[in-house]
Amino acid sequence: EKGASNSAERTAAHAPAAGAASAGDDAAGVGVEAAAGNDSASEAARQLPGLLAACAVSLCVALAVRVGAGESLAVVGDCLATVGGGAGALALVRIFEALAVSGTLEQKLSRKLVHMASGPLFVLTWPLFSGTPDARLFAAAVPALNTLRLLGVGMGVIEGSGTVKAVSRSGSREEVLRGPLYYVLILVAMTLCFWRTSPVGVVALSMMCGGDGLADIVGRRLGSAKLPFNERKSWAGSIAMFAGGWATAVALISVLCATSGDFAMSSADWAALPVIALACTVVEALPMEELAQDLAVADDNITVPVTAALLGTVLLGTF
Repeated sequence: EKGASNSAERTAAHAPAAGAASAGDDAAGVGVEAAAGNDSASEAARQLPGLLAACAVSLCVALAVRVGAGESLAVVGDCLATVGGGAGALALVRIFEALAVSGTLEQKLSRKLVHMASGPLFVLTWPLFSGTPDARLFAAAVPALNTLRLLGVGMGVIEGSGTVKAVSRSGSREEVLRGPLYYVLILVAMTLCFWRTSPVGVVALSMMCGGDGLADIVGRRLGSAKLPFNERKSWAGSIAMFAGGWATAVALISVLCATSGDFAMSSADWAALPVIALACTVVEALPMEELAQDLAVADDNITVPVTAALLGTVLLGTF
């Protein structure tokens, strides 16, 4: 009994020390994680000036070549537009990396702002590319290179902890290989399939970026009234999806009609945009969240733009 009593006393005496050691280890881990986050944010901030400068210079020279030399220096202009677009895309991610890692911006909000901005800003570079048949290949190279970068980050080949935090919900590398990867693949597909020869690709990207992105932001903040067939989605989010997708499509198409002249919109075409937006809103609201975990084609970054592309092909024409 005395031995058991001494053993119990020793255990009780060691317990606070063990608890203190565990707390110390946890604090050290948090400190290391915070330091790593600060390093990542600092690195992103250091890269920004160079990326923004490369973007601005390349796009300005590409514009000068496009206006001054026309098709005679098409390859040169297209290469410069590709470099400028790629630098701009990376700069955008770096901005939100720094904001997310430093805690200035909520991770989920950072992810959706990248989602909303990347596609439309990419489309706005399209008029800088030439009118040659190969121009769409140069343009598609911008999201294609981003696809390779996301693959590297998701598989751990590239460090990219800031990128993971900026574009994922959970902060998991594996998640980068799902929604974010599908997003850039859709950018590549819409560019190659439709380019500036049809508004269908622009509409599809508008629904994915402006619609789906805004739906999440508004739904999380104002989504107390849920949809009767999907308790994870709200009326506020669906209204934002419809309005955001429609407005983004109108804005981007208006810019391209004014700057490139590759396609023109009839009254019937403009009237078809809210119909497409409504169809995409219904698809986005369907209860497919659990299915999307196992089936890639059920992800919003695929279902929404594919719906827009299919319906747009019927209502707006293909090529």
